[in-house]
Amino acid sequence: MGIITAVTWVRMGVAQALPTIYEPTEEELAQLSAIADQHALLLQENPAAEEGDDAVAEDELMRNAHLTSKKLRMNDSLDSDDEADGELEQDDQIPDDLAEYGLGDYDAEIAAQEDVSSFNLIGGVKGLQYHERNEDDPYITVQDASDDEIDDIVIRPTDRLVLAAKTEDELSTLEIQVYEEADSNLFGHHDLMLPSFPLCLEWLDYRVGMSVDQSAGKLGNFVAVGTFEPDIEIWDLDVMDSLFPTAVLGNAKELATEAGALSTLGNAATKKKKSKKGSDKPAPEMKFTGHTDAVLGLSWNKAHRNLLASCSADTTVRLWDLQTAQSIHSYAHHRSKVQCIQWNPAETTAMLSGGYDKRVCAWDSRAPTAVREWAVSADVEALRWDPFDPHCFAVSTEDGFIRYYDARSGQTDTPLFQLMAHDATVTALDFSTTIRKVMLTASFDGTIKLWDIASGKPSMSYSRDMGMGKIFDASFSPDAAMLVAVASSKGNLHVWDAWQANGVRRQFAADRLVSGIVVPEQNIALSDMSLEEETPKGRKAKAEALRANLRQSREANAKARKK
Repeated sequence: MGIITAVTWVRMGVAQALPTIYEPTEEELAQLSAIADQHALLLQENPAAEEGDDAVAEDELMRNAHLTSKKLRMNDSLDSDDEADGELEQDDQIPDDLAEYGLGDYDAEIAAQEDVSSFNLIGGVKGLQYHERNEDDPYITVQDASDDEIDDIVIRPTDRLVLAAKTEDELSTLEIQVYEEADSNLFGHHDLMLPSFPLCLEWLDYRVGMSVDQSAGKLGNFVAVGTFEPDIEIWDLDVMDSLFPTAVLGNAKELATEAGALSTLGNAATKKKKSKKGSDKPAPEMKFTGHTDAVLGLSWNKAHRNLLASCSADTTVRLWDLQTAQSIHSYAHHRSKVQCIQWNPAETTAMLSGGYDKRVCAWDSRAPTAVREWAVSADVEALRWDPFDPHCFAVSTEDGFIRYYDARSGQTDTPLFQLMAHDATVTALDFSTTIRKVMLTASFDGTIKLWDIASGKPSMSYSRDMGMGKIFDASFSPDAAMLVAVASSKGNLHVWDAWQANGVRRQFAADRLVSGIVVPEQNIALSDMSLEEETPKGRKAKAEALRANLRQSREANAKARKK
């Protein structure tokens, strides 16, 4: 079944219409084979490894074996066919009763007559015809990709892409799924294999390695992935079947004390090898250029597009320059694991972080020693700046509470409001960027709730049990009204159109919509009708309500188009 631990959206219209299909080079295939062989050798040389180290080695071997077999399976198939032909030739002996006819020498006689050794491939073939298209050649039965096959991978301008980090049967993948809003249809487009259990995702449009000037106006389509490994991988979402990430931030390299003993296993961070019993050879030193433990949170700076912030179980927050793919600063404001990090949408150099030390910290990346702190009642699970009041933020904690603070208030721990939002850990928290003052919360209790915080006193507008088990993550679409992507412990990715709920549509009137956002027409399902509404009086009231909602939707759309 598997689980989905993180979800995020791709901004609409950025994805390449026809993704590139990746073709590995011979050098890359050789590298994959070498990595798999090296891991197998490590397991053979270290049979007495501790159970934990052995499990890690087996996991790494499995991941690399999957990567290797994915692109080498065709070569293996060809090799097996050759072996089968060889076995057939050995077993295909001429029976004694047919030996007098010389059938075994038939091929040699034909070759001698035709002088195969001096055969000229071009000049020796008469009547050779050239066909510009494979379809015109009667001897080619395997044709190029059909229009239907190409149509299956084309991303249309109206498609919305959702990314899901999934782990199933010890294999972790990044799923790129397409949501067709008109038909409420969600389907998988392609996936990418990840090296370790994924924990967080962050979409970005900056092309790693480009200067800021070069990247201006050149939008990419990438995702940064944080896992249990200390590295951060950045993948190109416009490339299908890719074997390697575009960049890896924070490679941990093994520096041996003896000259020439530098060893790295691909892009993944390597572990210290245990020295054999009785050996005087010192263990290799570890030099880390980034985090030293799992990456728990990521945040891309949309204003300064070459900057990416990350937080880790190693208790630090790091700042990365995507132009050089290097860490340029480390912040140590927390005393325990740092769970989440986010840039401020207005003060674009300010950051907010929360950790398992039950503290929230805010600071300016240019003056990192000036830190404001807020103490909370339990471990921090999620936090968000309010996009419509960027000096305010909300934080969710393990005990089910939500607190909303004004960052200008200084060192006070008193929130503007707090509420017991769920009966279990609040794992996800988000604000709508298309409808003012709407807050979303999701929890291990399996429910998602929408809150109206416009008055300063939060009121619950809608609550829904998703029936998906524990919810690990949920987020609003950045460019649609009330589309929510939900990740759960049952391995399901669900896109919920909350705008179709009557209560939500009535509560958030058209004047709360951000300019330019067009809401969809309401689709009323049979399940939305209650038993009371099935009476003649109820049906009439239902029809009047539907007409009113439809009229309100059309008026809102007309206002949005005029703006």
